[in-house]
Amino acid sequence: MTTPELVQLHVSDGIAHITLNRPASLNAISLALALEFGDIVDSLAHRSDVRVIVLDGAGAHFCAGGDVMEMVAAHNRGAAIGELAQAIHRGLIALAALPLVVITAVRGSVRGAGVGLSLAGDIIVAGQSTTFRPAYSGVGLSPDCGLTALLPAAIGLQRALRITVLDQVLTVGEAHTLGMVAEIVEDDQVTARAREIAQTIASGPAQALGETRRLMRASLGHTYVEGLDAEGLTIVDRGGSEESRTRVERFAARSATGNR
Repeated sequence: MTTPELVQLHVSDGIAHITLNRPASLNAISLALALEFGDIVDSLAHRSDVRVIVLDGAGAHFCAGGDVMEMVAAHNRGAAIGELAQAIHRGLIALAALPLVVITAVRGSVRGAGVGLSLAGDIIVAGQSTTFRPAYSGVGLSPDCGLTALLPAAIGLQRALRITVLDQVLTVGEAHTLGMVAEIVEDDQVTARAREIAQTIASGPAQALGETRRLMRASLGHTYVEGLDAEGLTIVDRGGSEESRTRVERFAARSATGNR
């Protein structure tokens, strides 16, 4: 009997669809899943047929966070937690560096590391059943998976602190109001809507849009001047591309005739 993939990858029409595949465990992040996730993200950096990414979870829930049962079973719990964090962080660092827009499709439970994982996407499409909860204090841990940078960036420092320190549960409506979630749809339409958005991006200037998200993600760790330098280098590179040349010439032709 073959072992089922803990992370599935399907590529079609320019869309790389990544699915966390531990539905019986609410897609909790085990060490094996984290390693597979990192390997898949690494592989996308070398593919010319991928223009956008959709990330979701199998079953009724996106991700319940780190696999607490695996932590409990570990001989050296601290070392095991550190190894798990290092493994999933490798994948998230690689994901942030990709010049590819990421659409996250979530539903049901989004807990702990799952919150950070959802925010690693650039556009979150959420089902009506979705709830977000930091959940770290319940197991006596500090956050991982980029939550301490991504949540304040999404909703502001004071709100992020209050929600995380008090371990508050956010409904999907509250998350939408705060700016975490881009769209709310019925649960059975979450992945379809995410793919619809992805198709729009894939059929447009996906490379330029991907570089835009890469620059914005990188700005979280940059000074303003470093961000300007990175923007300058990237826009020169994009300006010399065939994609940009075609679109600039098309725009210029329309402008010449008074149509913009």
